[in-house]
Amino acid sequence: MFCSQVADRSSFSRLAEDKGRTYWTAAQLALNVPWFLLSFSHDARGKGAPSDRNEPPVMVGTTELLSLTEDVQSRIAQHERGLIEIEALMLMTPGHVNGSGSWKMEPLGALWLAQEPSASSGKGIEIYETAEGAKYSRYGTPVHELINSALLFRWGR
Repeated sequence: MFCSQVADRSSFSRLAEDKGRTYWTAAQLALNVPWFLLSFSHDARGKGAPSDRNEPPVMVGTTELLSLTEDVQSRIAQHERGLIEIEALMLMTPGHVNGSGSWKMEPLGALWLAQEPSASSGKGIEIYETAEGAKYSRYGTPVHELINSALLFRWGR
């Protein structure tokens, strides 16, 4: 989740064709938790555009910062249906999660859901696995202490 201030609103917002969008020169992270950076391309003509086999798609690139696993899973489903082409899926972790004391950005390899040993029911804790095999839990709980882990998805490019 982002927090923004009116003073950081870009003057570009007035020029934008889509009046539902607002552009910002700065935004504050409301929570220091893991984020996902997703870069993908899609056909600018949009879904339902008339297709002419002689006309190549008009591909445009988009980069998003996502905070919810559900949103990442939704984009992967769109990729699997051929609606978007994912070019990069990165995990961004704060220092207290990755143990370095500083933010890190690494390619995401997999996402797991596990539980604290003291809480055998209820909402699980996300475990992020990088492409290099490092594992972090959402709230910094050591991964080896978590139980009942289940794979949500694996990503590899």
